[in-house]
Amino acid sequence: VRLNDETKACEVVAEQVNEVDMGMYCVNPGSCSDFTQFPYAQMTVDNTQIDELEENGSGVVEGWTAVVTDFVDGEDLFTVQYGDAGQVKLHAKAQLPNGKVIEGVSNDFVYKPAEISLQTVSNYSGDILAKAGEAFSMSLQAVNAGGEVTPNFGRETPQETLNIASIASIRFDNTTVAYTEVGNARVTAQIADQDYLGTGTIITDHNIGRFIPFAFEPLTAEFAGTCTDFYYMGQPQLIELSARAVNASGAV
Repeated sequence: VRLNDETKACEVVAEQVNEVDMGMYCVNPGSCSDFTQFPYAQMTVDNTQIDELEENGSGVVEGWTAVVTDFVDGEDLFTVQYGDAGQVKLHAKAQLPNGKVIEGVSNDFVYKPAEISLQTVSNYSGDILAKAGEAFSMSLQAVNAGGEVTPNFGRETPQETLNIASIASIRFDNTTVAYTEVGNARVTAQIADQDYLGTGTIITDHNIGRFIPFAFEPLTAEFAGTCTDFYYMGQPQLIELSARAVNASGAV
């Protein structure tokens, strides 16, 4: 690059560079997930897969990948995609025709999960999830835009976690959950500290299913026939019954 004597602007004087070597670093967490196990999580630059850079112990950085470039006036735009979560940065280098190597490192930037998936296990048919107050299993996962789990989520420092926004009818007990009311329940899954690596929260609403009464508790049982003092044997008798729906704790 030199200063143009007439325009006083910088201009490119080197021959065109057609390839740039690129790699990535996982900043937080401090290491990337296993791209062999989770190939969809690997970063791509213009659809070229980029590896995590590592020092080989002798001061040499390994893991570079050549990316085809098309510089115009010293500038090229790339499409970067990453299927995992966390704070990362890019490193690039290129060798000029005169043999000189130039390098550059991006600022740190964060990919946060696209949403939070929720799965439940039901022992009932149809849309019934459980009885009111009855324990059932629920699991949450941070996923990317393709619905695939982000394997690096939860390995951050400090560790990020997921939870269900607190509502009065939800009760947590270790690995199980209970909903103490009846009807269709809607819950909100979220980042526990509501701020993923300084980029804000992630909120996903879920309709988890229908809850039915745990039992019906009888209240009254009265004869409702026209005779009040006796009935003939075998004569139909009208009885008025009343009951109330309760949950597993016996609460209405």
